[in-house]
Amino acid sequence: MKLMVPRVSVFAALLFGLVASPAFAAVPAPASATEGTAEGEELDLEALFNTQVEVATKKAQSLSEAPAVVTVITAEDIRERGYTSVADALRAVPGFYLVDDHLLPSLGVRGVPSGQRAWSRIVKVMLDGTPIPYLPEATNFLGPELIPLGLVKRIEIIRGPGSALYGADAFLGVINVVTKRGEDMTGANASVWAGGRPGHGRAQASVAAGFPLPKIEGEVVAGALAGIDDRSGYGVPDASPFATRFANQVSQNDLAWPGSFFGRVGNLATPLGALAVEGAYQHVSAGGEFQDFHPFSQNSRITLENRLLHAALRGQPLDKLSANVSVGYASGAPGADDRLSTGNPNYTIRRDMGSDGLNAAAEASYAFDQRNSLTAGADFARTNHRLPTYYDVFTAASGRAGEQTQDGPAGEARTFDNLGVYSQGILYVLEDTALTLGVRMDAHNVYGNVFNSRAGLVSPLLPNLSGKLLYGSSFKAPSPQQLFGKPLVFGDILGNPDLKPEQAQTVEAALLWAPLRQLDLVANAYYSHVTDKIGFVAQGGNSRAVNQSQLDSVGLEGEAKWRWRFLHGSVNTSVQTTASLDQDTAGASVPGRPEAYPTYMLNAGVGAPLGFVPLGAYLESRLVGAVPATQGNFATNGLVDYALPPVLLLDFTLSSKEWTLGDGALSASVKLANILDSADAQPGFGGIDYPGAGRTLLLRLDYAW
Repeated sequence: MKLMVPRVSVFAALLFGLVASPAFAAVPAPASATEGTAEGEELDLEALFNTQVEVATKKAQSLSEAPAVVTVITAEDIRERGYTSVADALRAVPGFYLVDDHLLPSLGVRGVPSGQRAWSRIVKVMLDGTPIPYLPEATNFLGPELIPLGLVKRIEIIRGPGSALYGADAFLGVINVVTKRGEDMTGANASVWAGGRPGHGRAQASVAAGFPLPKIEGEVVAGALAGIDDRSGYGVPDASPFATRFANQVSQNDLAWPGSFFGRVGNLATPLGALAVEGAYQHVSAGGEFQDFHPFSQNSRITLENRLLHAALRGQPLDKLSANVSVGYASGAPGADDRLSTGNPNYTIRRDMGSDGLNAAAEASYAFDQRNSLTAGADFARTNHRLPTYYDVFTAASGRAGEQTQDGPAGEARTFDNLGVYSQGILYVLEDTALTLGVRMDAHNVYGNVFNSRAGLVSPLLPNLSGKLLYGSSFKAPSPQQLFGKPLVFGDILGNPDLKPEQAQTVEAALLWAPLRQLDLVANAYYSHVTDKIGFVAQGGNSRAVNQSQLDSVGLEGEAKWRWRFLHGSVNTSVQTTASLDQDTAGASVPGRPEAYPTYMLNAGVGAPLGFVPLGAYLESRLVGAVPATQGNFATNGLVDYALPPVLLLDFTLSSKEWTLGDGALSASVKLANILDSADAQPGFGGIDYPGAGRTLLLRLDYAW
């Protein structure tokens, strides 16, 4: 398949990007790079080259050595910029585009959106290396419900394939949230956010604590979060052609209640090694007024709950051999108050469904010396899915309040078994040139076997200049709903048990350069080829999931981090073009429409201490290019194409230093998001597009003791 974009323009863009994008580029500074630096002191950003990350190979490596394009967001970045969730932080990552349907954030990567009801399914999200998807739909939580931010030490992000190491769903990216250790905290902190939009409040409270346990050589870390967000008052954006259809309709009774808990007892010394046990709970509840099956229903309540319990044992049985084994249990299901409205005032629909599963993994790594190593491992997961059984729950308007009747046949039970085996070698073929090779085979009882591989060559080209050549393949497994889902209403999604996994291959080149102690630059170019992309086609009045299209995406990404006197800042940019071929009803290839993804994005920020008062300020901007309509909304609009306009978003955060108060320290911040009150329209489904949040004011208090 040939790339369906003008070759001259593509090669010109690649050449320009490799030469020019370092001047427009951003690697967020790790906390260690800023600790101990006095105001106005010049910061040595070469230290960023030595920032240790593990997400690329499961081994600690510097950013300049890791065989992947990695971005790190630190706890200091989160605090300084006033982020309230992991999703907030990901908006500033080059090549990432986040769409918010006012239920869950949905992440797109490098020209490929997640899709309808996909909720960030195209990336693998992990807590300390442990995947934590919402099993019934194979989706991911990224909002406040994922984890209290007070526990986050850093977020490690791979843009690109990761299935050769992490298996299914490490499709176009990997996000690993690294939590703080007991020695990082040695105490507790509480945080409260409050504010919102005019007439619509928002509040969030969290507490986190961590302590080393020296007597047993261990640690304990725990945190919890609860919030409320009034998402009422939103309408279809004026820029959408569907605004007239939904004129004067706005979201009502849409209170969101996110909640999360994370706890760990770790590094417990045993005769076999260090033992860690961790658990997590995630809770999502919202009105879901922009869901495609029935927008502005005013009677829906979508509640999702997720649980995880995981234990890992790490040891070193021989001098050069390390090993680890782990077991885990996960479950997810709609909450007891989950109700979906289809527009009939006499009843709502309750979903009786859920998933739970056990997983186990073992891995061994032999270090030939400090740099050369060979790793091999295997993992097995068994997941039991209860597919939806729908019940009509009658309302007071029906005269039968509280009664329930089953609507249609009961959902079937399905068991998914997956066995994965993998190996990875890191070999320094020259003194400072590393070759990383990896292969993995996944055998699944439903969709068959999938083989993936990776190769990375990383070499220092000059002092403080590192080059990377990378290749990787990956796959995204069909979700239970895509395979076996039943329509909730007429026109809804219908599963297809014959679906194949979506697969991708990516090649990319990257340069990391620190020309000055106060300047750090990264630039990379990539090409991705995606096959068997799952889409939806009309069949018998419903939308059936099919392996519909192939995609080719070419892009450039650039990042820069700088410091000049008392100022510091970052800039990053991404430019991409995606072409597609779709399969028509006869199986022939036909040119596809552009994906619902902006062709360009620019993020920039600048921060400074306000020397005359104990405050720091950070100004952050995001420029997002025009976004084509989704395929579904293009069809709903009578096959008349349209695009949502570009938008500029500007945020300002003012944060204080810590003040001693009693036995602890108090700090505060204020954030004004979307200062310009820009109309941020995002692509949706079911004949609606999503409105972005308007101007929002948030006040925050933190107390640590």
